[in-house]
Amino acid sequence: MEPAERFQFYSNKATVKDMEAAAIGEIAQLKGIPVVAVKSITDLIDKFKGSDEVANKPKELLKSAEEYEDTAMQFLKNLMLATERLGETIPLVVEHLLGKFPSQC
Repeated sequence: MEPAERFQFYSNKATVKDMEAAAIGEIAQLKGIPVVAVKSITDLIDKFKGSDEVANKPKELLKSAEEYEDTAMQFLKNLMLATERLGETIPLVVEHLLGKFPSQC
């Protein structure tokens, strides 16, 4: 990360880098259109069960059906939680943008 980018993150109290929303935001800014992005991160890691033990084996041997199932279940659990959190957060964001805060509702 370049020093200027690090400074921008620090000064804006950023905790994640979102390339997709950044691209949309850049185009919106060029066209003078306000934009707000709200996303949720599933935080799925790219490790399979037992990956430390088999780190040097060929890929074909690493991805058994059980490992795919474990990864898919982890992703679905994370996705459900992310969706639930977005459902809680979006109304607060909309209220904030409209100048209404939860305590005023």
